[in-house]
Amino acid sequence: LLFIIIIECIQASKIVGTKTITEKQGNDVILSCRFEQLNKGDRVMWSKDSVVLSVNDEIAGDRKKYEIISKYDLMIKTVAEQDSGKYLCQNFDQVVAMNILLTILTRPTKPDIQQTNKSLIENTIGKFLCLTQGGNPLPTFSWLINQIKINESLYIIHSDTRQSYSELYLSLEKRFHNGLLTCQIDNQALDKPLTTSYSLNIEYKPEVRLRHAQTIISNLNLLVIEDDRLTLHCQIDSNPPISKPITWLKNGVLIPDSTSSSLMLQNIKRNDDGEYTCLASNSIGHGQSSVYIRVQYSPIVQLNGGGLINENEKLILICNVDSYPSIDYYQWYKNKQQLNTSSLTSSIIIEKVSKDDGGIYMCVVKNTLKYPNGSSIEMLNRTQTRVIVQYAPKVSTLYPIIAVDLHTTNIKFQCDIDSYPDSIIIWTFNNNVIFNSNKYSIIQNKSLSYLIIQQIQSITDYGLYSCNASNKLGYNSTTIQLRSKGVPESPTDLNVTDITYSTISLRWKPGFDGGWPQSFQISLDNYVWNEINQSHFTFTSEFVLHGMILK
Repeated sequence: LLFIIIIECIQASKIVGTKTITEKQGNDVILSCRFEQLNKGDRVMWSKDSVVLSVNDEIAGDRKKYEIISKYDLMIKTVAEQDSGKYLCQNFDQVVAMNILLTILTRPTKPDIQQTNKSLIENTIGKFLCLTQGGNPLPTFSWLINQIKINESLYIIHSDTRQSYSELYLSLEKRFHNGLLTCQIDNQALDKPLTTSYSLNIEYKPEVRLRHAQTIISNLNLLVIEDDRLTLHCQIDSNPPISKPITWLKNGVLIPDSTSSSLMLQNIKRNDDGEYTCLASNSIGHGQSSVYIRVQYSPIVQLNGGGLINENEKLILICNVDSYPSIDYYQWYKNKQQLNTSSLTSSIIIEKVSKDDGGIYMCVVKNTLKYPNGSSIEMLNRTQTRVIVQYAPKVSTLYPIIAVDLHTTNIKFQCDIDSYPDSIIIWTFNNNVIFNSNKYSIIQNKSLSYLIIQQIQSITDYGLYSCNASNKLGYNSTTIQLRSKGVPESPTDLNVTDITYSTISLRWKPGFDGGWPQSFQISLDNYVWNEINQSHFTFTSEFVLHGMILK
């Protein structure tokens, strides 16, 4: 009957105020109850969710849980989640009551991370769950990888009153391998967030890097010098480890017996030039790294052209070079004298070659080889060829007229021949061929031919003697007139070459001396200088007149 009366009083009381109290789980909380006026015999009752807890200072419920202090205040000890609810402090006699809404903040359990993928593979999406139980208010979630917060757009949170969890969808990268994935939860009941970390085991295909000496090869080309040696080291980062031996390729073709992590090239030759690849595989895939080995070598020179060429033909000399790197310059020489050509000229062209263009031509080239340490060396090479110009004979004589007396002996005619190839020499007299005989002797070498007449027996021996030369390029001749001694011919081409205050210099061309020593007289305004003797024939004569005073 008393319980029914109390319930009816609770329902009939006038609510004069409402308080809201929040407290963390495990603490003690005191619910205060105060009225403006309280008569001596008034009764005060506490209830929770319509269940009586106390009347005045008498505890109707769990005495270990509840205690009345300060006459009417209700102490709840070591509050828990179930202590949350609506508490009512009621004065029966005045039929007034006060509501207190108590909310207990409860801690969630330590989070647990679960990996839903069977394995974590690079460049795929990894799915992770972070689970926790309880918690009031519901916990918040955040994810971190290596202490760096992950964008919230990558995870989803699911919550109910019993369990909360977050789903993370992470794009897996190799750099996350062995990193810590952390799930962090927090709510108002916690002094600090709760965290759980999970070590990531990212599986990825082999990452391959090539190293030469102590240097990682980061560019595509590696320069080496012919006859040097080179070792390539293949460094592999792989999870799981590689499943079969390393493979080395050259230009895509397997190099036999090359399964170690190092590839050694001894005594490198230019045919070793090419792309070298280190290939490694595991269950995830394969990785590779390549380098193009450029073999540097000094120039190999070949000079095309030269040899025999006919006069007036076109001469082309080409200096063909095989080298790497390319040539820095070309230098041309003829008969050891440098020619004035461009350093970029790999050929010499003479439109119409002459005999003077014959000789030994040399092409000199240079390139520069670089060592991996940055130093360099200059390499020279050269080759030469002989240019032989074939030309028709050019025939001349120093004395085109010779005068002798009858019965003179051993008259010698000289004929100069310039030709290539050598010419066939034929002497003729008045168009009749001369042969060696008692009267004539012919002596000749490559460039000279002599005709010796033993004795002038009669005037019929006087006349025109011809020296005739011929080769496959042509024919030429010169004539020598043999006559009896006589009057000299007049000089020609008299010229004044210099004039001073007291001198005049003259030059003239003597005529044929007629076979005798000749002399000259010079006169000016009827003044005659002493005779000027000339003991033998020359092409020009020069004389200086002294003692003259010009007015």
